[in-house]
Amino acid sequence: MTDPSAANLFRILGTLEPGQCTLVADEAEKIDQSPEIMSTLKTGYQSKSKVARVNMNTGKQEFYYPYGFKIIIAERSPDERKAKGVLDRTFVFNTYHGKPKYDIKEILKPAGDIKRQSLLNELIDFRKLLLIYRLIHFQDPIVDIDIGLEGRHKELCKPVLQLFHNSVQSLKEIEASFQILLNAKNQRKGNSIEAALHPIIVNLVSVKGNDIYFGQIWDGILETIPGIRDEKRPNEFETYDYGTIYRNTITNIICDKFGA
Repeated sequence: MTDPSAANLFRILGTLEPGQCTLVADEAEKIDQSPEIMSTLKTGYQSKSKVARVNMNTGKQEFYYPYGFKIIIAERSPDERKAKGVLDRTFVFNTYHGKPKYDIKEILKPAGDIKRQSLLNELIDFRKLLLIYRLIHFQDPIVDIDIGLEGRHKELCKPVLQLFHNSVQSLKEIEASFQILLNAKNQRKGNSIEAALHPIIVNLVSVKGNDIYFGQIWDGILETIPGIRDEKRPNEFETYDYGTIYRNTITNIICDKFGA
């Protein structure tokens, strides 16, 4: 779907079972402007989680399953300040213009071309094969495995690794791909505002003890983090790497992340 709304997501995900479909959302630059979409995406990495919404046609409350494989395509990443919870549960990577041998848009509309029709038939046959495989193995137990990861990394990787644990060749490729994505994710986390705040606070604590005025922390931020300061807006700071930060926002981060 293109430029999805929250209602689109709920109806696609459905009320029958988790993992009902694979969701591909294109032109999704605006998803960080919808709290409903954000809450759905944040909840959608747990298989048994549900989102309650009132069906406006019947007036009854229905429970939707947000769990499932989701691909979000956009020209820019969601705003870190609005979508931090979603980005923390997501693998992010950039794509670049390429020169594929075949154009998928032309394959889906072969217009009588024999070669394109042959390729489309191959795709349709494979899709049917996957459906039959799903029906045959629907009741198969999913084996629990130890993947050596914890926390959010485990939640992101384990379901896929469980499905492919018996396929040695595929499993090696999937594990290698996950490692690349995890390394990139850890690097982004190392470049976050929390990572920049940590040494500032540690230095202040080592000099002034455990009781620190926030004004001292704010001064440390202005002196340490590169950016542009507007004297007319003393409670805002335009950083080069983290966008505009605010005194209240920084206070909340320090309390929530560092336990102040």
